[in-house]
Amino acid sequence: MSASAQTSAALCRDFPFGALDVRGFSPRDDIAWFHDWVRRDYAKFWGMTEKSPEAVAAEYDRLLARPGYEVVVGRTDGTPRFVGELYDPRTDPVGEVYDPRDTDRGIHFIAAPRTGPPQSGFTGRALSVVLALAFERPGIERVLVEPDHRNEKMVQLCRRLGFDAGRIVTLPDKQARLMFLDRRDFKP
Repeated sequence: MSASAQTSAALCRDFPFGALDVRGFSPRDDIAWFHDWVRRDYAKFWGMTEKSPEAVAAEYDRLLARPGYEVVVGRTDGTPRFVGELYDPRTDPVGEVYDPRDTDRGIHFIAAPRTGPPQSGFTGRALSVVLALAFERPGIERVLVEPDHRNEKMVQLCRRLGFDAGRIVTLPDKQARLMFLDRRDFKP
């Protein structure tokens, strides 16, 4: 087992919010609960609040057909708690606003809507699992995120996890803060 695989295995084993497992996302099997997440106000930055379940599933079918695109579901005790997307920025519009390296991997992240009392640190720990998965991929040395620049909660979380301050860039669907995290700066 590689050091990075050991890292993500340790993050899953030591996840303080329940027994964590990570599996692939299925647009057909997972659409009911995922559509519920992305249509909520807190997910407005995903741009899917008005889309039907069929439209969201079709979008994920399209995304998963792209080379290097992966979507994972993090579950605790069998319940979906977060979704992470890993993608090659060279095949994404973000690759038009900076000079992507073949060692870069982009990620998107969404946590489940809260159903009980707040769990301090949950989102940061869950995002760290997705980061570890990205750095497990052979040759990946840098991860980028491009949250909507108005999404201050996500921008601040990424800064706490070690991402640079980033710069504002114009993407087809948003003004985004382009932020990077080098492997050497990742502290799971």
